[in-house]
Parts: sequence; structure tokens; C-alpha cells
Amino acid sequence: MNLRYVIPAMLALALGSVATAQAQKLTGFTAWSKIVGNTVQGTVDGKELVEHYTSDGVVKHLEGGSKISTGKWVLEGANVCFTYPGGDKACYVIEVTDDIATFTSKSHGAFRVTIVPGNPKKL
Repeated sequence: MNLRYVIPAMLALALGSVATAQAQKLTGFTAWSKIVGNTVQGTVDGKELVEHYTSDGVVKHLEGGSKISTGKWVLEGANVCFTYPGGDKACYVIEVTDDIATFTSKSHGAFRVTIVPGNPKKL
């Protein structure tokens, strides 16, 4: 057996396993821990969505580029639930793969957003 070919092949397999592990889908608390302290942004139902989540249970939602709404978030099992003043509680299952978060709710449908480090919009 020629080690000149075996070692590079083994290295390629090992690196492939690391890349696969990095693209693993996270759920529940593990997924949420990737989002807290950061901002998510994307387009949902044709409107821009920008939200920042703090570790003390506060969510700030930017509407129309200028209006900021402040609500609360709480983990309930594998779900994260949001409440805003004057609104009903909305709960979502969260999945994170790399920098993409998917929020899924039986009553509100599903949407995908990008996780952006920190609070770039100063919410």
C-alpha cells in the first residue's frame, strides 16, 4: 500500500466530516443560543424583517426602516414564544443551519432569515 495516496485520502475524509458537522441543523435551545445577542433579517410576506434578541428576554422589531416595537421572548420547551404589547403570543419552532434561521409556527407559517452578528441596526 502506498502511503503517499492513503494519507491525503484520509485527510480529505476527515475534513469532509468536519464540514458536514458544521452544516448540521440545530434545534431548540441550541438553535436559539445561536440567535440570542444577534439580529435576524430577511423578507417575510414581501416586507423587510429585522429583529434583535437580547439575553434578558427582549426582542426589538424594526418596522418600515424607522419604527421600533419592543416585545418579550421566552423559551417554552423547543419553542420560542414572542409577545408584543397589544398582541397575542406567537410561538415558533426554530432551526438554524450555518447563518440561516427558520421559524415555523402552525398558526403563522414558516419563514427564513439570515443571522447577522451583533446589533448592526442599533435596535
